Amino acid sequence: MVKTSPALGQGASALRDNAMDNVMTRRMGRCNVKLFVLISSPTLAKQVVRDQDMKFANRNPTIAALAFSFGGKDIAFTPYGPEWRMLGRIFVHEMQSDANLDAFYALRRNQVKKSVGDVYGKNGTAIDVGLLAFSTVINMITSMFWGGTLEGDIEANINAQFRDAVSGLLVLWGKPNISEFFPFLACFDIQGVQRDMKIASRLIEQIFDFVFL
Repeated sequence: MVKTSPALGQGASALRDNAMDNVMTRRMGRCNVKLFVLISSPTLAKQVVRDQDMKFANRNPTIAALAFSFGGKDIAFTPYGPEWRMLGRIFVHEMQSDANLDAFYALRRNQVKKSVGDVYGKNGTAIDVGLLAFSTVINMITSMFWGGTLEGDIEANINAQFRDAVSGLLVLWGKPNISEFFPFLACFDIQGVQRDMKIASRLIEQIFDFVFL
């Protein structure tokens, strides 16, 4: 139960009511050992993942996430500490700085123009908007990765492979895994989630090796 003092006013009461309505906890798995916190409010989600990120920095990675991130060695699953802060600084400085975003503006604009052209060329036919948006984002990412080093059929082939690999990763990340609820089954990998995630990860590594090495 969340309690607030009357002296804190209506704002605190509204925050309390929001938390009570939109934060749920569930214990699942053998002997209820797994505690899940469900947040259904965009405002509270922003507090958790952005404004109060240091307090919620330690997250339990799933089996799929561990397989993809070499045992949780990335910014999403590294425990809060010096390494996590270093990764955060690198991420902000190298990927989110205004200078870097401006440098890739032309590449992003070019991919959007290509997508608009594809839609225009399919006049009168049905278009999967979700697939179009996903493909556009992936093409933006790959164009920034490759930096114009690939052209023509080679670029199209590599982009298609990368898009398929990322699609597979997203499916595996969201796939319910019985081993998450019954940890003693994890070593058996009954559903093959860990195996498939490692295969998809190796495919992405091979793509990067082909382009950059």
